[in-house]
Amino acid sequence: MARAPAEKRSKTGKSPTRPLPDAGLELLARFSEPVRAAMLQLRNRILGIMPRAHEVLVDVGYTVAPRYGPDARMKSTFVYVAGFAGHANLGFLNGASLNDPDHVLDGAGAAMRHVKFESLAQITAAKWLDRYLLAALVQTGLSPAMGDAMTEVRPRTGETRRRSTRSRRPRDPGSRKGI
Repeated sequence: MARAPAEKRSKTGKSPTRPLPDAGLELLARFSEPVRAAMLQLRNRILGIMPRAHEVLVDVGYTVAPRYGPDARMKSTFVYVAGFAGHANLGFLNGASLNDPDHVLDGAGAAMRHVKFESLAQITAAKWLDRYLLAALVQTGLSPAMGDAMTEVRPRTGETRRRSTRSRRPRDPGSRKGI
């Protein structure tokens, strides 16, 4: 797991965008330039709202999904980005309960909602974006000042995790239902 600290504030007092570790750039290299650019622009917008966010870039196999919160725990994540072949999704973990006056959130699940971005122009035109990010942050009980300003990169190791640490009994081939 690679980590990179945030850059310090410049003399002007503005916080420069946090550099992405080389390992993170390598994970994003699988995407086309437009998708990679959209993912990085969404990252900049998120870090503009929560500059000290703990960022975790996770290779989940079918995509790379950076997520943001005050620490590395999934349960404290308030937003994520996921790259796909022709677009990037900005996902809100508790988006179903977010106020959506601009009617931009998509999804039908019990909790999560997302917005699909196919270009940088769409992100630039999304005047509502910072307002939604801040609302999601506050809704989760977080503040923009929270976090440790660290970036973790978690590449896929090829190992599969077991759901349980208990050893499993071998199946009796004759005990399957329907046989």
